Amino acid sequence: MNLLERFGIEPLLLVAQIVNFGIILFALQRFVYKPVLSMLKKRKDTIEESLKQANETKKLLEEAEEKQDKIIRKAQEHAAKILNDVKSQSKEVALELEEKAKKQAERILEDSRIQIIQETREAEKKLAKGISEMSLSLLEKSLKGLFTKNEEDEIIERALKNIKRSN
Repeated sequence: MNLLERFGIEPLLLVAQIVNFGIILFALQRFVYKPVLSMLKKRKDTIEESLKQANETKKLLEEAEEKQDKIIRKAQEHAAKILNDVKSQSKEVALELEEKAKKQAERILEDSRIQIIQETREAEKKLAKGISEMSLSLLEKSLKGLFTKNEEDEIIERALKNIKRSN
C-alpha cells in the first residue's frame, strides 16, 4: 500500500471511486446505453429497409423502362406497318383511279368514233341524196326535147332504180 500512497492515491477513495464508476456504468448501461443502442438498431433497420426498398424501386423502375421501351418499339412497328399498309392502299387506289380514267377515256373515244361514223354515214346519205337529186335534175334537163314524155319517164325510172341499188 505504500506504493499507492507514494503516488498520492488513497485506497478507500479509490474503492469509492471504483464503486461510483460501477454504479454510473450500470445506470448508463441500463438507462442510456440500451435505449441508444436500440434506437441505433431501429435506425439501422430503417436505413437497411429503405435501401432495400430503394433497390426494389430501382428494379421496378428498370423493369418499367424496359416495358416502356418494348411498348414503344411495338407501337413504332405497328405505326410503320400501318404506314406501309396506307402507302400500299393509296398506291392501289391510285392504280384503280388511273385504270378507271383510262377506261373512261377509252369509252369516250369509242363513243366519239361511233358518233363520227354515224355522222359520216348521215353525211354520205345526204351527199348521195343530193347527188341523186342533182343527177335526176340534170338527167331531166338533158333529156327534155330528145325523147317523148313516156320515154323520159322510163329512163328516169331506170336511173332511179340504178341509183337506189348502188346506195
